[in-house]
Formats: sequence, structure tokens, C-alpha cells
Amino acid sequence: MFITKKSTTFILAFTVIFANFLFSNSLSLEDNGDSTWNVNYDSDSPIGGFQFGIDGADITDASGGAAGDAGFMISSSATTVLGFSLTGDTIPAGEGVLIVLEVEGNAGDACIEGVILSDAAGEAIDQMVEDCVNIVSGGDDCESGIYDCAGVCDGDAVEDCAGECNGSAVV
Repeated sequence: MFITKKSTTFILAFTVIFANFLFSNSLSLEDNGDSTWNVNYDSDSPIGGFQFGIDGADITDASGGAAGDAGFMISSSATTVLGFSLTGDTIPAGEGVLIVLEVEGNAGDACIEGVILSDAAGEAIDQMVEDCVNIVSGGDDCESGIYDCAGVCDGDAVEDCAGECNGSAVV
């Protein structure tokens, strides 16, 4: 089989489209190293509202980011953040910093959970969170920077075919 310029272009375009579909509608956490964390987003739809929880650390404040820029009403407790617009404004589709959290606790123990994203009409935006998104702080003492699914530096835990860390499901 000969690979032509047209087939290479098609394969590249298909890969980019598939990767974009695969990784859309997600939130992730980034430790800024100063007791604040960015909640980053990647969404293929405008965001009209959001809610999520943080387990393993306490939220002391939530503000800024694209939610602040869009004029969202932002409310937070020690474990939950909620944001929406009273005027129907949305956060444009794309990626960036959704909101900045001030937190107390060990970043390595924290994870994001219970994510709800909605569009301007209040309809759910499909998204998925597998287990939780562990935060690895910049001052980490894991030299390799490689963590298994249980968050252990250089660990050997793996996800089974059902997506459970150290699970026993088989095909």
C-alpha cells in the first residue's frame, strides 16, 4: 500500500478530530504552588454553569478565571464550587482557566469529583470524570514524575478493562 499526500492529510485530519472529540468537556486541576489551584477546562460547548467538589483539601475561596470574566455568580464551601450567570452569559467553548481556587491542604491528596457542566439553557453538557483527577504539586518528591492509577510514585497499579484501579475485571 502506498501512502500518498492525500491519505496522509486524511489520517492527520481524522486523528486531530478524534483527539479533539476524545478529550473535550473535561476539567483538570493545576497546583500553582502558592495555595491556589487553577481549575482548567476544555469544552466543545459554551458553558452556562458548573458545579464540582474537591475531596482531600478545603476550599477557602473561588474567583477569577473565565467564570469571573463572564460575570458568573460564584459560590463555594469547603468542598463544593458552584458558578452560573444570572444574565444568561456563557463561557465560550474552548479551553483555559475556568476558576482559581484558594485551598488549604495537601495538593497530593486532593481530587476533583461530582462534575456537572451545563449549557446556557441549563441542559447537561456530556462529560466524564474517571475516579478523580489527582493533583501533583510542583514541589513533588517523586523524581520520575510517573504515578500509577492509585497515585503512587513509580507504583505498579493499573486499571482493569472496566476502568477500575487495581480492579480484577477481565475481558
